[in-house]
Amino acid sequence: MISPISALSANLGTPQRTFLWQVIFPNVIGGGSDTSTLLLRAQSTSLPERAVGRIELPFQQGPKLQFPGKLEYPHLWSCTFVEGEVGAVLDAFYGWAQKVVDDDTNIGSPKSQIISDIILQLVSTDGTSVTQEYRLIDCWLQKIDAVSLDYDTQGVIKFTVSFAYQSWQLS
Repeated sequence: MISPISALSANLGTPQRTFLWQVIFPNVIGGGSDTSTLLLRAQSTSLPERAVGRIELPFQQGPKLQFPGKLEYPHLWSCTFVEGEVGAVLDAFYGWAQKVVDDDTNIGSPKSQIISDIILQLVSTDGTSVTQEYRLIDCWLQKIDAVSLDYDTQGVIKFTVSFAYQSWQLS
């Protein structure tokens, strides 16, 4: 008889590592940086969420019947970046935010000028291939989180940027 641990090992093959991923911004809206800088500076993120809603149907005095409902996305994805002294990442995202709604005029750019797909790739253990690709469709920058500065600690500047999106596809 094969042991459960051997069966899991044989079935799983090589597990996907949480630290082998990359995020690609094919179109850096607002300028200030390039796609390779953003790819290198991305520090942490998560895979996009997806859920199916629930329809409940009461029936007599018994428990409610359950049926699958609509597809639901939170329509929000976040990524944390590390910043260098030249400020390339903050400049890039500030430029994008200005395109969405300008600080001085309170006027935004047309949708075609503020949206872009973002690609999140999982990479193989040997680093030679992409094992899965998540494409976030029609993203726009929604929020740049506050950056904490503190004389009492040692560290680097990290900040989180949140993007709204319409949907996502797995390929």
